[in-house]
Amino acid sequence: MIHYDRFGEGDVLVLIHGFCENNTCFDKQVLLLKEHCKIILPDLPGAGKSSTIENTTLESYADSMAELLMALEIKDTTVIGHSMGGYVTLALAKKYPHLIKRFGLLHSTAKADDDTRKSKRNQAIKLIDEKGAKFYATNFIPPLFNPATPIEVAKPYIKIGETFPASGLKNALAAMRDREDSTKFISEVDKPIFWGIGEFDALIPSDVMLQQALICKQSYIAHFKQSGHMSHIEEPEILAKQILQFMVS
Repeated sequence: MIHYDRFGEGDVLVLIHGFCENNTCFDKQVLLLKEHCKIILPDLPGAGKSSTIENTTLESYADSMAELLMALEIKDTTVIGHSMGGYVTLALAKKYPHLIKRFGLLHSTAKADDDTRKSKRNQAIKLIDEKGAKFYATNFIPPLFNPATPIEVAKPYIKIGETFPASGLKNALAAMRDREDSTKFISEVDKPIFWGIGEFDALIPSDVMLQQALICKQSYIAHFKQSGHMSHIEEPEILAKQILQFMVS
């Protein structure tokens, strides 16, 4: 069962959280955007209040999101995904194009994992088996932020990550590891694509995202100069403004 929260009225904006997050990571966006649009915040399967699904793939995550949107009678909408949520957004846009008018990748990539990255996913799964989910989350989350961001900013999100069941984290890691490349798709799709790029993103460097944005037919580029991988937390006001501009583009 997919849990979701809903705020505001107007044009619909769906925000999909990333790995080791739940939908509360967008709390600041809700405060800034709920007077301007209707916000749908799902918890991905195995995260937050949503139940885990078997045989997890990026496509199965996308299926869950599509089922939710269809149940809510939402189509031709704006969907923006953060990090892993961006991978889900891409899978959703490919499989269910009628549901999406425009979409966005916030600190995410259309590229599949290379061999090095796949090896790191496998190492992470092994670490969770050996040390537990709490240990993994405690060490995974802080480096996602700009090194200049005070650790106090990251602490609430570390606590959220520490609550995740090991099965949910391992399923997500395997799904990300095995996802298909979407570079050809983004170069061909004729829909506006939002690119949220962090200057200090150590996970998906800014130049990698920019190169992908430049091959698209319709790119909207938002560059967050004080953010790492977490602009929705590090620069929420600027992100909210950029999202609103993208929605009317």
